[in-house]
Amino acid sequence: MIKTLLLLNFLFYKELHFTLQQLHIFFRHGERMPLNYLTFPNEIIENNNTILYKPGQLTDNGIITEYMIGKKIASKYNFLITQNFSTEENVYATSGVDKRVVESLLSILAGMFPPSKNETLYNTLYKTLNWKPIAITTNEIYDQCGTGIIKSCPFLYNTLIKTPEFKKINLSFSENKKLFSQLTTINIDTLYDLDIVIDNLQTRYILNNSLKIPPWANTNSFKKKVIEIHNNIQSSFSKLFVNKIGGWHHQTIIKEIRNFITNQTANKINLYGVHDINLMLLSQLYGIPHLNDTLLPFSSYIIFEVHFINNSYYIKAEYGNGSNLSSIETPITFFNCTKYCLLSNFESLGPIVTTEEWNIKCKGPTKLDENYIGYFTISVLLIYYITKNYTKN
Repeated sequence: MIKTLLLLNFLFYKELHFTLQQLHIFFRHGERMPLNYLTFPNEIIENNNTILYKPGQLTDNGIITEYMIGKKIASKYNFLITQNFSTEENVYATSGVDKRVVESLLSILAGMFPPSKNETLYNTLYKTLNWKPIAITTNEIYDQCGTGIIKSCPFLYNTLIKTPEFKKINLSFSENKKLFSQLTTINIDTLYDLDIVIDNLQTRYILNNSLKIPPWANTNSFKKKVIEIHNNIQSSFSKLFVNKIGGWHHQTIIKEIRNFITNQTANKINLYGVHDINLMLLSQLYGIPHLNDTLLPFSSYIIFEVHFINNSYYIKAEYGNGSNLSSIETPITFFNCTKYCLLSNFESLGPIVTTEEWNIKCKGPTKLDENYIGYFTISVLLIYYITKNYTKN
């Protein structure tokens, strides 16, 4: 049995060595505090001095877990990091603007790329600080997902709430809004209000009583109800614009793959620090079963491997459960694709939405766009007028 496992392991890594060209890994941030500190009825109010973290901030456990995941990823793909490998030239790391996703990605990078003995930094810092700085870029679009668009994308949100689809979703949560308004004495009018309360409760469950759970919520059946509502809010709301923001994520992956294939970039490893809703959006867009309607645990991740087999490029994907560091990644398949999905088939799974297109959908046309349209209209009318007069003469 052991010999068989060793053989399978050898064949797996042999396959990777020969065919793997590039990686794209989307990481959910580590364990955090609730996004808002709420006080429920009959709850003992915590002294601000006893709360170690700010709302939404990573916990120490969250940072450590991210670091360990970085080490885990490095051990799996260490053959990509050769003697000629340079973190400056071969690694592209990007995240949202929220502090928790930035700090999580930095922790992952620290675990993946400690200073090596070949680097001058090793001799000066390694013995006291097993870390070297790796630059990351930030992009607010990674934070503009799910109910996050309510504040960051007012134009899109105001468009969505007028649609019959949104009104139907909003109506489906009416009873939940009433129930949690009564239980919490918080005025819950919108889906966003409900999501804030639900997120607070679910995060308390995960933090294992670091923040007290109210007695009325401290049962297994109620916990199950909270998790189910949270999943339903985010998954149903996200489906309203999955092709828009999901299409932007899709073009990001495709663009980096195409640039690598055509030697416009040397990035072998592409790392993305994001939220649970980003992973859900990707799963919805690509038709990944079980992940497309579930908010994944803290520190979870989806790996997209780019393989070159028989003169064609393929995409192979895996899911890593961040709540269990010892677990092995699970293979996942896309809609209408086998384990290895031909790049052209993968590309056809979603629309290509550029940054400019998304920004217009998110925030509406800018003043510059409106001026451009005005100038264009005047120019067309002027040309028409001149042409007409010229024809008469």
